[in-house]
Amino acid sequence: MINKNSKWHVAIHNSTPYYITFNQIQINTEKTKGSVDLSPQKSMIAPNSDIEYPITAKNEEIKSGINFSIINDFGGNSSYTAKLAE
Repeated sequence: MINKNSKWHVAIHNSTPYYITFNQIQINTEKTKGSVDLSPQKSMIAPNSDIEYPITAKNEEIKSGINFSIINDFGGNSSYTAKLAE
């Protein structure tokens, strides 16, 4: 996570040779709790590239850490959890 202009962002690195399309990203850490507003233009990350998303604060109950889902090759959602490198 990165703090830019008093707003938290999550930085993501795609180290794979594949495009990844996010369906949902939710973050719950000691520093911030919220989600990423994904528009169609910003939901895909190219192979071997980086992207930063601003985090929109939310009060809804979400699991601790980072929870995200991607659109898989069959058009369905695959859900994952990960730890953030802060």
